[in-house]
Amino acid sequence: MVARGVVYSTLYKTQVKLIKDGLNAVENVALPDLWHKRLAHLSEKGLQILSSKSLIPSDKGTKLNPCLVYSDVCRPMEVETLGGSRYFVTFINDASRKVWVNFLKINDQVFQYFKRFHAMVERSTDKPLKCLRSDNKGEYISHEFKSYCSEHDIRHEKTVPGTPQHNGVAEKINRTIMEKVRCMLKMAKLPKPFWGEVVQTTCYLINRSSFVPLGFDIPERVWSGHDISYSQLKVFGCKAFAHVNKEHRQKLDAKAIPCIFLGYGDEEFGYRLWDPEKRIIIRSRDIVFHEKETMSDSAIPETPKRYGKVDLTLTTPPVRVTTEGGRS
Repeated sequence: MVARGVVYSTLYKTQVKLIKDGLNAVENVALPDLWHKRLAHLSEKGLQILSSKSLIPSDKGTKLNPCLVYSDVCRPMEVETLGGSRYFVTFINDASRKVWVNFLKINDQVFQYFKRFHAMVERSTDKPLKCLRSDNKGEYISHEFKSYCSEHDIRHEKTVPGTPQHNGVAEKINRTIMEKVRCMLKMAKLPKPFWGEVVQTTCYLINRSSFVPLGFDIPERVWSGHDISYSQLKVFGCKAFAHVNKEHRQKLDAKAIPCIFLGYGDEEFGYRLWDPEKRIIIRSRDIVFHEKETMSDSAIPETPKRYGKVDLTLTTPPVRVTTEGGRS
């Protein structure tokens, strides 16, 4: 016997002096995180459905902590990206539905990019990644992958072969990405090697679109906790003129160069642009956009060659021109 009490409404009034070794507190069984763990990392939407049916208690003021991550590798493309990749892998946070994308030259690079993603997520949130769900294919079942998840106490859920619906979130995201890629390439009149730039821009925009599972909230806002601005958004593939600083041009050089808008620097400042003359990607923030126009078809080769190293500067080296008389 620890103490005796008299019931008042839903509480028991006790004499504190009768209780030894302190008081015991009752755990809040309505916390979503608690039921999330009890139900094998069920999604927040799933918890809300169970709660609406009075099957589990609810605490509407509390959100789930980011925990479960979905991942899937998109099968190889028929052409390489500008950087020489044929695959891409996505990681999707279940709580916010924010998506991250990485490009792979071979699918064995998945483990390498997952380790980087894991470190980034935990630094950003100060919370551990607890569960990863993927398919059961080779890139996810290596000995190194298994050892890493075990070492960091990450539960790795692998779907049964032939049942992509078990990893439906990742499969749906990849399908959505590819549908947008086809539309945006055609709209911008760009050849297939630009698909990597379109995938990157598509993921940037998906993270700023409303999602039904979030109650029409925005993944980036849910993830970061900050309001999202849309003032920087431009039409993909439109014509753009990037200003060239005077330090990077000669007196007779043009002050702006015509480019094709390719996307946003998610982790870098400025916009990403394609210079069709030099066939390089440049980055700039001083740009005039013509969103209703695209570059003429003659400015883009039908079958471009393998592009070299991507240049992210606006440095334009002096060009020496020699005349027939030998003067320059």
